[in-house]
Order: sequence, then structure tokens, then C-alpha cells
Amino acid sequence: MELRLNDEHDVKKLKRLGAEDCPLLATFLIQLERRKGVQSSGIMLTFWLVALLCALAILRSKIMTALKEDAEIDVFRDVTFYIYFSLVLMQLVLSCFSDRPPLFSETIHDPNPCPESSASFLSRVTFWWITGLMVRGYRQPLESTDLWSLNKEDTSEQVVPVLVKNWKKECAKSKRQQAKMAYSSKDPAKQKGGSQVDVNEEAEVLIVKSPQKEREPSLFKVLYKTFGPYFLMSFLFKALHDLMMFAGPEILKLLINFVNDQKAPDWQGYFYTALLFVSACLQTLVLHQYFHICFVSGMRIKTAVIGAVYRKALVITNSARKSSTVGEIVNLMSVDAQRFMDLATYINMIWSAPLQVILALYLLWLNLGPSVLAGVAVMILMVPLNAVMAMKTKTYQVAHMKSKDNRIKLMNEILNGIKVLKLYAWELAFKDKVLAIRQEELKVLKKSAYLAAVGTFTWVCTPFLVALSTFAVYVTIDKNNILDAQKAFVSLALFNILRFPLNILPMVISSIVQVQAGLEGPEGGVFCGKEVKGHTGPLHTAPSALPVPLCPGVNLSGGQKQRVSLARAVYCDSDIYLFDDPLSAVDAHVGKHIFENVIGPKGMLRSKTRLLVTHSISYLPQVDVIIVMTGGKISEMGSYQELLARDGAFAEFLRTYASTEQERAEQDDGLISVSSPGKEVKQMENGMLVTDVAGKQLQRQLSNSSSYGGDVSRHRTSTAELQKAGAKNEDAWKLVEADKAQTGQVKLSVYWDYMKAIGLFISFLSIFLFLCNHIAALASNYWLSLWTDDPIVNGTQEHTKVRLSVYGALGISQGISVFGYSMAVSIGGILASRRLHLDLLQNVLRSPMSFFERTPSGNLVNRFSKELDTVDSMIPQVIKMFMGSLFNVMGACIIILLATPIAAIIIPPLGLIYFFVQVRSGVSGCRRGPAVYTTSM
Repeated sequence: MELRLNDEHDVKKLKRLGAEDCPLLATFLIQLERRKGVQSSGIMLTFWLVALLCALAILRSKIMTALKEDAEIDVFRDVTFYIYFSLVLMQLVLSCFSDRPPLFSETIHDPNPCPESSASFLSRVTFWWITGLMVRGYRQPLESTDLWSLNKEDTSEQVVPVLVKNWKKECAKSKRQQAKMAYSSKDPAKQKGGSQVDVNEEAEVLIVKSPQKEREPSLFKVLYKTFGPYFLMSFLFKALHDLMMFAGPEILKLLINFVNDQKAPDWQGYFYTALLFVSACLQTLVLHQYFHICFVSGMRIKTAVIGAVYRKALVITNSARKSSTVGEIVNLMSVDAQRFMDLATYINMIWSAPLQVILALYLLWLNLGPSVLAGVAVMILMVPLNAVMAMKTKTYQVAHMKSKDNRIKLMNEILNGIKVLKLYAWELAFKDKVLAIRQEELKVLKKSAYLAAVGTFTWVCTPFLVALSTFAVYVTIDKNNILDAQKAFVSLALFNILRFPLNILPMVISSIVQVQAGLEGPEGGVFCGKEVKGHTGPLHTAPSALPVPLCPGVNLSGGQKQRVSLARAVYCDSDIYLFDDPLSAVDAHVGKHIFENVIGPKGMLRSKTRLLVTHSISYLPQVDVIIVMTGGKISEMGSYQELLARDGAFAEFLRTYASTEQERAEQDDGLISVSSPGKEVKQMENGMLVTDVAGKQLQRQLSNSSSYGGDVSRHRTSTAELQKAGAKNEDAWKLVEADKAQTGQVKLSVYWDYMKAIGLFISFLSIFLFLCNHIAALASNYWLSLWTDDPIVNGTQEHTKVRLSVYGALGISQGISVFGYSMAVSIGGILASRRLHLDLLQNVLRSPMSFFERTPSGNLVNRFSKELDTVDSMIPQVIKMFMGSLFNVMGACIIILLATPIAAIIIPPLGLIYFFVQVRSGVSGCRRGPAVYTTSM
């Protein structure tokens, strides 16, 4: 069916649809969204933008008509259109802002909410809502109080329970019930004779294990079920971005044709340039929406995995804990969880990379014909090499994780038993043990570095080899095939697009292999261990003398430890309790409270069997049976009244104890003013528990002077003076030193120290090889431009073989430079990692005991796990990415300045804007913050 609009009636109907029906529909949609509480609508913004663009064309026509002298002007229609145009423009401006929340909407009590949820559609698309935080980061270093609160759907209270619930469902599905069979005796004669069957034999026949293999629960399925619906939105943005990415080469083709056509009107050039700019802007907007979804999904996955592992680690039984070491748990929460987050960013390349390759090869086929098959053959030849490298990478990754787990396990044991190590001077012996494990780990890292260098060489050279083989076949199979500017540079643009999927796909495969190796931890033991059965909730009967914020767990006193242990025992709800003098280290009033409400005949454990070992006689009248031990043997046993009536050793002990206490009471009455200064003074200052060491010193002085009746007032004065002197050094008495993130920019001395750790020769060699690589890349592009400018003689180009040979030589030199700098950076990173780990280990083991008492062990374990893994793996990769991007930008600027010198006016301002946005906006402070909070776990 063919649609024609020659009929004037059809044209009027379309005009009515655009001028009347669409605004009415928009009005209805605005009212509907207002009632639904929608603060900003992307549909309405798009509609008003399209309506304005259409109205602009009509406005131009009316202005051109009005400029004619003999034009007939319909005043009513023109005025009506101008009113319509003004209203559309006003609606477009209003759609750029967010409306107020509905009158009866839920009240937000958060003092610092995230503005993303209330931002307009245009602000969310352009990420304008984050500008305030960037300005604040430019003015001052960002702190945790400056950051917005998380959205409700991103908090751990939301994501962790959902993951745990889905994981339990997956575990329930994977379990298979054992098949049960009825017992039948192997000897019917014995059964008839009524002979008894062996019980063990019967048990073996009654319960028969299922021959089917049990299916292991899949964490990947659980993650997909939990976070898949939101993450699937990234598929749409990624597909749209991939399609828009190929608009650039097609617009470039039109632009080259415009330059070659001398008769083409100028407006075509402006139109193609504007179209190229708009296409790049839309492509950027779509790409960053894709990254936003991936980053949020990765953050939720990381939060859920850490929360689930941490929750399981707290309730796992001792028998199940043996299957998972502390090093495995720490690595899972710090290193592997981060890899889950990183993988979420690029996992879409599994399907996007083949799509980009297919589209690029299709457009290359249209441009160069069957010669593209040569490039396809090169890519096919690279597949087995990439497969071998992926398998080797998995092997090395598993070995690396095993060595790292052993090292973290040993470091955790060292930190937990550091007092014993210091007492017996075992630091050097355990240092050698750690370094031996570290040496094995570095050997695996070195093999991985060599493999990564080979992989980088092949990944970087593959696109060039594809281009070289394609151009070589194109110009050699037919002498009439001319490599002009259009074919060369459009093909080169397509080859550059082809470079990213060919480079990133092996990296994504390697990341998947690493995550699969990490999945063996949560799927194998940490998630599946047996839990301790008990009760949860507040234990109100225990005295509130253990404020959790004041006692992070590093320096609990004896009384605090006994109260925590007692509370854990009560939570277990056992039938029999064994108490080994639990009230010896607590104050008298606290002990009385605990006995009356927990241990005593009216306490929580009144219906349980309790065996209490104690040296205190104040609780003996309330117990049921007393067992008196003398010389390791039971001398008497009975109730309190029975033992007193017997007038034995127990009664004699009570009389002796009572007389001794009476003498002490009389002495205390005479020196009552002396006892108070000798007590340890504890106070709260700045949220930390401060101990008055001056009181302890005075207590020793009073204990020595009380024997000869010294002057008490003199000691009171010394107490006040010592307390005043101790108040000046508040930080010296803090029990725990909080881990603080550094603020501001990284100093140049830090980079210089890292370069010295690598070695100055390797550092400058890497920079030189980076420079050679990019000089070769620029030279190959310049040589290609000279090749396209060769004159055409008799339908062919001269010097084709020379041009092709030099182009290939430049590509080979580029590949050698890539291999060289990859090897140099990798080896240098290993040398730096070895030296930094050695310095860290030596400094920790040489630290005094006061350092370990003030520093939580989580801070130190995090240094040896997460941050050392960053030094081992991430920093060399970041260096290569930074150097590559730096030389690419410098090369592009040089070429632009040589071609268009007037661009020197705009390049410096753009560089300053980029510097202030990327470097001075506080981004580095935001990246340092999470490392501080993970150390506490």
C-alpha cells in the first residue's frame, strides 16, 4: 500500500493532528502525571522540544514571507502562531525544572538527602544535580559529612536482606532429599526363622544416598535475580550507543565528499559539522547513562556481597569456620567484592563487542569490498591465542588467590598474637614466614605480568594487523583499486572503533575468570556454613555499663570482656552453664545486679542448671548447693545453712573472712580521704574514653606513704597538678586511633617515591617506550595521509609497495614499543610491590605495643589485603591507562594545531576546565573515603 498526501483534506487532517490533538493530549498527560506525583517528565520534555523544532521551521517560513514586499499576511493566523510558539517555548523552559513534591507526599526527615531523586529529567540526563558537590569539593576537601545520604534503594538495609533471601531460596533448591527404601533382608531364610538382623546393616540399607550429584547453589543466579531487572536497563542504553557510534564514520564520509566537491553549497558543510557535534553529544549522554546504571548496580552488588559475607561470618559455627580461613573471608569482602563491582561495568561487552565487530566489518565491506575478509582471517587466528591466555590467566589467578589467602591468614594470626611475638622476640621468624609466602605470590604475579605483556601486544597489534592486511589485499588484488582519502580515513575510523571491542573483550573475559575464581569462596563455604542457633535482640537485663560506641573492641577491660561473654552465653539459651568466677573483675554493684537478674534464683537462668566457681561469699546464701574445695579435693558439700550448722572448715573460713573485713573497714574509715584519689579516673572527652594515668601514679605513691601516715593533703595537690598536666595531651590517652583519609591532592613526593620503588631506569624507560609507541602511531597516520595524496597515473597509484612496506614497518615498531612498555610497567610494578610490602611489614613488626593497642587490627589487615592488592594489580594498569591517554591527548592536540593553528585559542581554556573538573573537584577524596570505612570490618 502506498501512502500519498496529495489530497488537501489529508494534509489538513495532519495539520489538525499536530496543532490541536497533540497539545490536548499533552495537557491530559500533564494532569495525569501531576496526580501521580511525577515531579519531572522526560516524555513531556521531549515532546515540547520536538514541537519547538517543528515550530522553528514554520517561524522561519513566516519571517521569510514577511520580508517579501508583495507578500500577503494573515494577521490572525500569524498572531495565533506566535502565541502558540511562545507557549511551546515556555512549556519547554518549565519542563527543564522539577516541580514541587505533592502536598500530601511522604515527609523526608533526612537532613542531607541526595538531590538525584528530586532533580529534573534534564538535570538527571546531564548530571547537573551533582554540580553543587563538585563546587564544594573545589572550595575545600570533601569529608564524609559533606556527602549526601544514600538513596533508600541503595542502602545496605534494602539490598542485603533481598540477596540473603534469594540465596536461601537457591540453597533450598539445590538440596536433594536422600532416597529412602524399605528394608528387606538379604537372607530370606534368616528372616523366616526370626533371626535378628544387624542394626548397622539395617541402617545401611534403610538410608541410601541419591545417586544424582547435588547441584551447587549459584551465586550468579542469585545476583541476577536480585539486581537483574534494574541492570537490564543498561542493555538498552548500550545498544543505542553502539548504533550511534557508527554514525560518526558515515558523517565523516559525507564531510570528505563535501570537501572534495567544489560545487557543494556551504550550508552542507555547516550542517555536517553540526550533525557530527550533535551525534557526539548524544552518544556521550547515552553512554554515561549506561555507566551510571552499571556503577549503581555494581555498588549494590558489592554492598550486598559484603553485607551477606559479614553477616555469615558473625554467626558461623566453629566447625564450619575451619573450612574458610580468615584470609579468605577478608579477601572476599575487600578484593573479590570490588571485582564484582568492576565486572558489572563491562560485562555487557560480552554481547556488545561482537555486535560492534559485526557492524564495523559490514561497513568495511561496503567501503573496501571482499578485501575485508583478510582482516577477518587475522581476527580468527587471534581467537586460539586469546583462549590459551584466558586459561593461563585463570590458573595464575587461582594460584595467586591461594597464596594471598595464606598470607592474610598468617598476618591475621600475627596481629592477634602480637603480644606473644613481642614477649619471645619472634618477629624475625614470623617475618621470614610471611616473606616466603609473599615470594611465592610474587612469582605468580610475575608470570601473570609476562602473560599480560603478551596479551597487550596482541590486543594492541590486532586492529593494526587487521587494517594492514585489509589495505594490502585491497591495493594488490587489483591495480585499479585506489586508496583515496575517503576510503582510507573512513576505514581508519572504523578500524579505531574496532580497536576497543577487540581490546576490551579479552580483558572482560579475564575479569570474568577472576570473578569465577572468587565465586568459589562464597559458593563453597562462606555462604553455606552452619549457623549458630540462638536468639537475637537487646539483652536488657545486663547492666548498661558497656557502651558500644565507646568500646570498639580493641581494649576492652576484664570486666567488659566478662560481661560480653556472659551476654553471649545467655543468648545461646543452653541447658547447662559453667561460670568460672564471672563476677571477679566487675564492681560490687554491677556484680550484684548481674547475679540478681541473670545468675541468681530470680534471674533469667533460674530454670537452667548453673555451676558457679567463685571466691566471693556474698552470693553463697542464695545458691542451692555449695561444694567446698580444699587442696584440690571436695571437703564439704551442702546448702549454706547446713554447712554453717556443721561448724567445719567452711564455717571457720566465714568467721576468719568476717573478722578480716571488719579490720579493713576500720582502717578505711581512718583513711577515707586517701582512697578516692587512688581510683582510676575515667571520663568522656570527644567521644573517646580517656584514662587518668595521673591517678594511677598517685595511687602508687599513696600506697607507699600510707604505711607511715604521710600527709594526705600533699597528695591531693599532686593529683590536681597531674590531672592538669595530663589534660594537655588528650590524644595520648585515646584508646583507639581512628583511621582517617588524607585530604587534598597527592603530593609529588609520593609519585617520586613510587618511581624510586620501581627504579628510575625502568620508570624513564617506560616513559620513553610510551613516547615511541605514540610517535609510531602518529607517523603511521601521517604516512597514510601521504599515501592517499599520491597522484593517480593511468588509473593507478605509484609507489604502492613502498607505502605499504613503510606503513607495516611503523605498525611493527608500534607493537614492539607496546610490548616493551607493558613489560617494563609490569616488572616495575612487581618490584615496587615487593619493596612497599617489605617496608610495611617491617614497620608494623617493629612498632611498640602501644601502637597495636591504639590501632584496630582491621586497619592493619586492610593494608595487607585490599590496599596491597591495589599496589599489586591496579596501579600498573592505571599507569598504562594514564600514560596512554596522556600521549593520545598530546598527539591529538599537536595534529590539530598543525592543521588548524587557530585552535590554540580554544585548547588552553578547555584544558583548564578539564583540570578543575577532574582534578580539583574532590573526586580523589571520594575515592579515599570507602577505604577508611572498610577497615573497621
